[in-house]
Amino acid sequence: MTDTQVQLSARAIDSTWKYDRVSPITATGFNPLTRRIFYASNSLLGAWLLDPKESARKYNEGDLLLPDLLLAVHDYLHIWGYLAVCELAPRIQLGTGKITRKSLEDYAFCHLLTEAVATVGLDYWYLSTIDLNDVCDLGTTQHGLTVSYHNDQLRELRRFRPDLDVQSKAFFVELATFYCTGIFKGFSPNDLKASPMLWKWMEHELRYGTRQREYIRRWLAYLAPDRLDLSMDELKAPLPVKIGWQTRLLHAVAELLWEKVKNNALHQFGPHLDQDRVWRSSSDRPLDFRFLNVAAFRSGVSELVSDSFDHYLWQTLGFYEKKTIDPRLLEFIPMLRERRAPRLLSFLLEGQTPIAGDEYIDRDLFILN
Repeated sequence: MTDTQVQLSARAIDSTWKYDRVSPITATGFNPLTRRIFYASNSLLGAWLLDPKESARKYNEGDLLLPDLLLAVHDYLHIWGYLAVCELAPRIQLGTGKITRKSLEDYAFCHLLTEAVATVGLDYWYLSTIDLNDVCDLGTTQHGLTVSYHNDQLRELRRFRPDLDVQSKAFFVELATFYCTGIFKGFSPNDLKASPMLWKWMEHELRYGTRQREYIRRWLAYLAPDRLDLSMDELKAPLPVKIGWQTRLLHAVAELLWEKVKNNALHQFGPHLDQDRVWRSSSDRPLDFRFLNVAAFRSGVSELVSDSFDHYLWQTLGFYEKKTIDPRLLEFIPMLRERRAPRLLSFLLEGQTPIAGDEYIDRDLFILN
């Protein structure tokens, strides 16, 4: 909250859709190129941020505030990772260089590295070492954000790998490499069978890495100036980590992240990610709302990429307070998802009043997570 390189940015969105489990996604979105942490104005986090020096306990009913808050910290570290990579490896031109079939793999590597920054920095190096109630007296049952690992599991995991040291810079390098390659050395298939704890941890991280490789390649392909068609095998394929600049960058980022998390350093990076030069999708692309901000299309859309309709739906509903929506409209959600008809959604929402407030209307927004 004191880092002026990153901005907290409220969006006119109602998180009740997510709290009530009507929507499976967080519709605020993410784009590290903007250097903004987006949060819903009508949310528990939004309410607490109006006066963050007061107790947050009254905003944590149902333990719903903590996931919002920890996700904001995750996004902050993700953006910090982009700035760190830009500082340490300017020739790569992360966020501004031309995306081609060849350069896409380098940019995918950098993005996965920043994903490891957020996960290791928050979950492994911080949350796994504390009890959140000792830090914030909220009576929370929340332990981590994206992983189940906690340091009290280390004894079990070292049964199979005695040298495992999560609280080390070497672990960051290892996990970031794992996200890229899908290979985590030191554990055998028999080890995973012998320990449900080890299985749960490794199985989650393996799925997470595969999913992140697919998602970032999809997004980069959408941002590319020329069309890049990638098969599902190409989207999910392991990404080899090359000895050289990639290895050096992994170690350099690990050093900075250790300083930040363990020594509370507030790094100041150069003026990177110039908003006049960062990647933007082409207006002639088919509308894919896994990577687009519905707020930039308030006049409505008639056609969109079929697979992105759910993301269009949940983003659009998020602009309205759930408690003010005619309950009968909710009965149409299964039909809307089946027919994938944006005009029908617009028709059903006629007469409904969206949430008031300043809206972020830049076109590009990563919603797929």
